[in-house]
Amino acid sequence: MDIITMTWYDFKKYFQDKKAVFFMMVMPLIVIFLVSYAISPLFYTNSYIDKFKIAIVDKENSIETRTLINHFESSESLKNLAEVIHTDYEYAVQLMDKDEIAAIIVIPEHFSEDVAVGKNTPVTVIGNRNKPVQSQIIKAMMTSGADLVTAAQSGVNTIWDFLKKAGASSEKLNQWFNKSVMEFSLKSLGRNQVFVKKVVSPIADISPFEYYSISIIVIFMLFNGMSGLRILIEEKHSEVLKRIISKGISVWKIILSKFISLFLFQLIQSFIIFAVLVLAADRYLRGNSMNAALVLAVIVVAVSSFMIFIASCVNSIFLADMIAYIGILTMAFIGGSIIPLTYLPASIEKVSFLSINKWAAQGLIYSVFWNRQDIVITSIGVLVLLSVVCIIGSIFSLARTAR
Repeated sequence: MDIITMTWYDFKKYFQDKKAVFFMMVMPLIVIFLVSYAISPLFYTNSYIDKFKIAIVDKENSIETRTLINHFESSESLKNLAEVIHTDYEYAVQLMDKDEIAAIIVIPEHFSEDVAVGKNTPVTVIGNRNKPVQSQIIKAMMTSGADLVTAAQSGVNTIWDFLKKAGASSEKLNQWFNKSVMEFSLKSLGRNQVFVKKVVSPIADISPFEYYSISIIVIFMLFNGMSGLRILIEEKHSEVLKRIISKGISVWKIILSKFISLFLFQLIQSFIIFAVLVLAADRYLRGNSMNAALVLAVIVVAVSSFMIFIASCVNSIFLADMIAYIGILTMAFIGGSIIPLTYLPASIEKVSFLSINKWAAQGLIYSVFWNRQDIVITSIGVLVLLSVVCIIGSIFSLARTAR
């Protein structure tokens, strides 16, 4: 009965300031919206660099070169990378002088004829020194294409020589010659290989959206848990705690009541955050909703017990806030919420098991976005263990400081 009374008393304290409660409930939604808006380009676009312009000068202007240029421009990678301007050489130079284009690609006269007979007639690429990154990308792309043209010419010659030695007719030779020239040329100059796209995920098959959306929510939940620091420390200063203990109420009952009241308060807010995540990321959800709700509740247990432990160890609200801030940021770092553990030294990964962030993020990811029961159970088990350690530590610490 004592626990219920104290829990209810503390729980009402959280709701005494109606404005503070309102902002506490609304702020998570605002923060999540702003963060999502800021990082959404990372998840919904494939842009690696700001789009820029290049000029193509086709001095031959034949069916063959127009076909090659059209094939070149139809590349999805090039469309996302650059806007192509067709012009003459003089105007292209003027555009470069004004820094309006990053490079000029000049296709010389008789280019297609020279390629067909194996003559080395290079395409000229002029880069803009004021746009070094963009011009180097175009240069690298064209150099790679030129190397492939050389290989293509060798392939064409090989086909010709083989068919000629095999005794093919002139008609057959011309047919295969034209076919091989066109196929090799289109392959080399109209390629869709500006970038080789390879998705490297920080945790197994998890996408960046899934990983960082959960990491942000876990960090926010930890910062929100700091609201539980004040009540216990204020009671220490006001001697309320000693009076409660003097009436024969055990320290473990006090800790448990503080924990339950903070847990209930945090649970309400956390489920609001969770509901927003579900609505915003509905198309990504492939997990189990019951598992996700259970993991969320266990995360709140871990966060609440961690904050109660800090409050039981120190008597200064300022010091408690500082310890909480440092602890949250440290756990975020060693737990991979800022930089995935895959990219961190092995020594940090060894201590990451102490971080609430690691197990909280792992549990939510594999219950919300993926249905991996084994990983979810492991995450819940470790979070419960960390919570028990914090609660036991809080009881011993408060018993020592409240004497």
